[in-house]
Amino acid sequence: MNDPSEKNLNELAKVQEQLDHHNLWQLENRINEVLAQLGLDPNVALSSLSGGWLRKAALGRALVSNPRVLLLDEPTNHLDIETIDWLEGFLKTFNGTIIFISHDRSFIRNMATRIVDLDRGKLVTYPGNYDQYLLEKEEALRVEELQNAEFDRKLAQEEVWIRQGIKARRTRNEGRVRALKAMRRERGERREVMGTAKMQVEEASRSGKIVFEMEDVCYQVDGKQLVKDFSAQVLRGDKIALIGPNGCGKTTLLN
Repeated sequence: MNDPSEKNLNELAKVQEQLDHHNLWQLENRINEVLAQLGLDPNVALSSLSGGWLRKAALGRALVSNPRVLLLDEPTNHLDIETIDWLEGFLKTFNGTIIFISHDRSFIRNMATRIVDLDRGKLVTYPGNYDQYLLEKEEALRVEELQNAEFDRKLAQEEVWIRQGIKARRTRNEGRVRALKAMRRERGERREVMGTAKMQVEEASRSGKIVFEMEDVCYQVDGKQLVKDFSAQVLRGDKIALIGPNGCGKTTLLN
């Protein structure tokens, strides 16, 4: 039992057990995968990164930490389509709970199994996917509108009653008066559904169908070819999406 080699083996076995228990053997592989997919350079200092890259670094740190509850705020911001696809696959293998905030409806549809809706200061939970939530939310708003209309009708009736003549005021029920005051408070505290802004913009007179044309356009930055022999014709009414990985030249092409 005093053999140093045997003692070392026992210590090694304990370390091995801890590594296996926490899956630390897989940690390095997970770190390398996240760095590669997010395009992060492990040798670059955080102080030199822009806001978008700092968000990527924060996302990467959260992903490799493997917490029981993963909180994500707009995780698809600054990510291209290919990286978002990878992120969805990565998160679907996550064994813990994920709570995320997102305006990316495609991401929500692919990831969410429960929607928690914050509306006018109230939290309501909807089990199921995003499309099911939209249907149930629409129905809830319809029912709320009907209930509010009925409430307002009754309130209007009570207001007429309280303003009746002297004889009616003498015989009015004090409990009914208290109920009316409560209804007034409830109506005053009601928070209406946010509407949609309507804006009227004067349009300039339209010319022809062709907005502009490009032929054999080339562009490079610091010796890097971003656009080469690109030709296109843009017509009035076209809705064009530019897609591609980060840094491929989408913004440059627009400029």
